[in-house]
Amino acid sequence: MTNFLRVCFLLFVSVFLLVTANLSNATAANKAIIVFDASGSMWGQIDGKPKIEIARDTLGGLLKNWDKDTLLGITAYGHRKKGDCNDIEAVVPLGKVNPDAIMRVINNINPKGKTPLSAAVRKAADELKYTEDKATIILISDGRESCEADPCALAKELEAKGVDFTVHVVGFGIKADEQKQLTCLAENTGGNFYRADNAADLNKAMQSTVEMLKPAGEGKLWFEGPKAFYPGIKFTVHFTASNKFDKNAWAGVIPNNIPHGSEKRNDNYNKTYEYISKRTSGIVTLEAPPKPGTWDVRLHDSDDDGFEVASVSFEVKKAKGKTWLDKKDFVTGEVMAIHFEASEGLHPNAWAGIVPSNIEHGSESINDNHDVRWEYLAGKAKGTLQMVAPVKAGNYDVRLNDYNHDGNEFAYTSFKVVLAKGKVKIDRKKYSPGQEIVVTYNVFRKLSNKAWAGVIPSNIPHGSEETNDGHDISWEYLPGASGTLKMRAPDKPGKYDIRVHDHNQAANEIASVSFVVK
Repeated sequence: MTNFLRVCFLLFVSVFLLVTANLSNATAANKAIIVFDASGSMWGQIDGKPKIEIARDTLGGLLKNWDKDTLLGITAYGHRKKGDCNDIEAVVPLGKVNPDAIMRVINNINPKGKTPLSAAVRKAADELKYTEDKATIILISDGRESCEADPCALAKELEAKGVDFTVHVVGFGIKADEQKQLTCLAENTGGNFYRADNAADLNKAMQSTVEMLKPAGEGKLWFEGPKAFYPGIKFTVHFTASNKFDKNAWAGVIPNNIPHGSEKRNDNYNKTYEYISKRTSGIVTLEAPPKPGTWDVRLHDSDDDGFEVASVSFEVKKAKGKTWLDKKDFVTGEVMAIHFEASEGLHPNAWAGIVPSNIEHGSESINDNHDVRWEYLAGKAKGTLQMVAPVKAGNYDVRLNDYNHDGNEFAYTSFKVVLAKGKVKIDRKKYSPGQEIVVTYNVFRKLSNKAWAGVIPSNIPHGSEETNDGHDISWEYLPGASGTLKMRAPDKPGKYDIRVHDHNQAANEIASVSFVVK
């Protein structure tokens, strides 16, 4: 390569880098378009002065103090033709602000036509390339849409597609029944609605809106450790922040698919947050959401319609594991050994529960609403839990869940429960009041230590442990699967039963024998 070619090549690289840097800075700049109402109704007066003149004066004052780093464009509607819903024009293309040049354009606007505010907002959004970059629109309107469009539906559509798309709306001299439509347009894009009934209100609303285009300073977020966590796990994120941030500046966990930029929008979706309390550096402690996937921690300069100033992404991991039983059939009230293995590092409140098999799988909260028994895994990655089989016969699952607040089911095994059976005998058929009764029983399988035998009047209907429990005269827990109990005959003469039950909570009577007291 000759020296001449080397010089040319270096010159080309330098120019390329300079242009690229300038393009990058232009992309990063704040950008806004004011959608200016120039419909015929703007000739209406407030305090003896046409609304169009008040709007011009307000805009002129605003431009004198416009932030030099914020690009501005102005789109007008209704200013050229009467009755034309396509009368929309970018009267000032997006660019650096030249107050005198802009006001020459604004002063020549002559209100004439209709109010196609939806189409005007869409045109402004397209000019801002709202699907690629941060985009803010400030709409000034003195009435509702008059061109058979729905601003509310448009707002939802643009917000769903936009990276960070916000519409702030100033309703200037509007009627009460016109406010709902304009408010919806603002709220569905994370923006604010301001009602202005006079010149002072309009000036204040516009000043407030423009201030919202400027963050209070810069910030940064980063992880110094893992960036993947299981649901419910607390983790820390490092931050730096400006000392100009509001005292209620905050960092919070936001779904990754929510458009960036608007603190108000993020505030509607945050799962957990912490104020940074005027600190300019430090850590915040947050909690991993229950839903696996990619999430953000986002830092905001205020909790009052502020800005997102930094973000960092992390992952919520899916738990893995398995659970199994020594057998697949049990009797009501039988003690079950439940074995499990699970991912290391789950929340201590990960849990195993017995849930009817007909309940849909996957959701911890659904399992939690239908569980018959449950135990926490208590931070263990593997182990064995002791539970009691349900007292209602049927098909059931043991289900593992990664967290106890809207978590996820991540493993299960199924089993069957049938009604327990037993036998009971007594040493005689007739007893004197208070005489000892020797009771011999066999329930064939080891039930929980809450299985019991009781003395019940014979006229009480059979079958329900709960009914028997309401009428028992005396009772004893069963010490094992078989054995002998010593009980006392009631003091009152009559017919009685010894009834055996598989558990002491809404359970079943599984055996009985009768006797008489004389």
